[in-house]
Amino acid sequence: MSTTERCGVAVWFECGAIARSCPAWRQSTPCKVRSSSADAAELGAETGVFLCQEESVVAEIVYENVLDEGTPLPIGGVVGSGPIDVNGARAVHLMFGVREPHADIYWRLNFGPLTNGAFALTNSGTFEDGSSVAIAVPVFAPSLFLELENQSTQDETGFGTIYFIRDVT
Repeated sequence: MSTTERCGVAVWFECGAIARSCPAWRQSTPCKVRSSSADAAELGAETGVFLCQEESVVAEIVYENVLDEGTPLPIGGVVGSGPIDVNGARAVHLMFGVREPHADIYWRLNFGPLTNGAFALTNSGTFEDGSSVAIAVPVFAPSLFLELENQSTQDETGFGTIYFIRDVT
């Protein structure tokens, strides 16, 4: 089966079938159909020429708490943000922390789900050098979650926010 790419629309010559998909970007040039099949007429092309439908893309700004201010983090405890939908974003920016610097309080950033349904660790650290972390990371999967783990000998509280811009069609 031979194919060609014109204006982002694949056109097949075998049996005169035309792919019914258009690119997400604006289409300004007619796509030439190299077959005078009934499929072309079905798509509204009287002379074997048709235009792709325009899909508008809107930027959505997301800024939200992932851990509320004062979220309890008891001795030996783990708190997490739960999965956050970051689909459509290229990068995410997180700010999170605890009341005081502490080497025995850990943070982990996970993306997923992977093909097996699990989330993978992409970034981690402690609060040894400061009580807050600001990090920007590329998006590796459609969801992420943040975890704080308290392995110290005192109760602590945490907080966290996320900021990103995503394209929505």
